[in-house]
Amino acid sequence: MISFVKAQDNAGMAPGSRAMYKAQNPAQDKTDIFEITGTSGATFTASNISDGTSNSYRHSLRITLALATKENKGGNINLVFYTEGESMPYAAASENGALNIYYPRSMYESIKEKLDQSVITKKRVQLKVIQKADGFREGTLIF
Repeated sequence: MISFVKAQDNAGMAPGSRAMYKAQNPAQDKTDIFEITGTSGATFTASNISDGTSNSYRHSLRITLALATKENKGGNINLVFYTEGESMPYAAASENGALNIYYPRSMYESIKEKLDQSVITKKRVQLKVIQKADGFREGTLIF
């Protein structure tokens, strides 16, 4: 499980780098493969911070696509599509009982279309998630 906690130090980082958060990485490398059987819902979210500055006009747009799996293991699995230019600390993260895989919002239509076509034609779709002890993260949809 990955949790966000305040960074205590910058040990092991490149000179000039500064930690923004400290991730809890798994003790051992972990790879999970899920058989995707469809989508089970979508949430469209717009948010901003209205503080009276020009930043108030910047909105974050996210689409969260919940996936249904054959195994139904590991709780909720979501594809989270984020606004271009938004900084995401992970490609894949376990948060609050959900496994989230992050993609730029520009990929939403293409991925959703491929998922829908694969489900209709009963083609195999897999989600492979790698979380390593060194902090490496990868979420791969395989059509």
